[in-house]
Amino acid sequence: MPVITTELQKIVNTKNAFIDSLIKQFETEYGTISKDILNSLKTLYRSGQWDYDTVLGVFQQAGYPETIQGFVEQYAETMKFAKEVAAYSGTEFLLSEKGMDAIGFMQEQHAQGLIKGMEKYAQTLVEMGVKHTIEGTGFNQLVADLQSELDVMGRNAKIEVSEGVKTFDRAIASEQFKEAGIDKFVYVGPDDELTRDACKAVLDDPRQETGWTRDDIAELPDVSFIGGGGWNCRHDWMPYIEGFE
Repeated sequence: MPVITTELQKIVNTKNAFIDSLIKQFETEYGTISKDILNSLKTLYRSGQWDYDTVLGVFQQAGYPETIQGFVEQYAETMKFAKEVAAYSGTEFLLSEKGMDAIGFMQEQHAQGLIKGMEKYAQTLVEMGVKHTIEGTGFNQLVADLQSELDVMGRNAKIEVSEGVKTFDRAIASEQFKEAGIDKFVYVGPDDELTRDACKAVLDDPRQETGWTRDDIAELPDVSFIGGGGWNCRHDWMPYIEGFE
């Protein structure tokens, strides 16, 4: 029997809307920080203090590491949706200490990876400033190039935090399902013009009617339990409950 109920779809839709709001919040905060960084870089370049440690310090003074850390800490708020799924499926929300430690480690590693990316961009900006000085291309062109590089950094960071929060959410769900003894699943999410072929193939598969095992999912070439159908995927694996319509 089909098991994708209105209630289950509502949980997924509400969760996705919450994640979208987090990403929007990050974009807004990064936009503010980016302006502060650019203004400080302009002052720094004019002063002649243009080296890696000083440029990196601009990012730190603007609060970029704290913004990243604070944002990643909000990933845990997606746990409320895992609790709703547990209630829907008639199971307790259970996560072992080992599971929580693993998820917490993943969360911290993700934050550190994003902060490490800041160091890479700081080096790129230093090299850009030196190149402009040597070539004498003018201050206005340097400012435009710095802004362009900060925009690239923002777009890449948005992609990384988007995937980070979704991976965290799916990892929570995966551990919860293991602890609860749930061993059959259904793929939940939209089937529209934006749906990837790989996700559509899963949505159209007969196992949507009978439930997918973890082994079934592991054998899929382009869809996984933690990664879904890839970047910005709108689908989730949810408990299969026989008899729901």
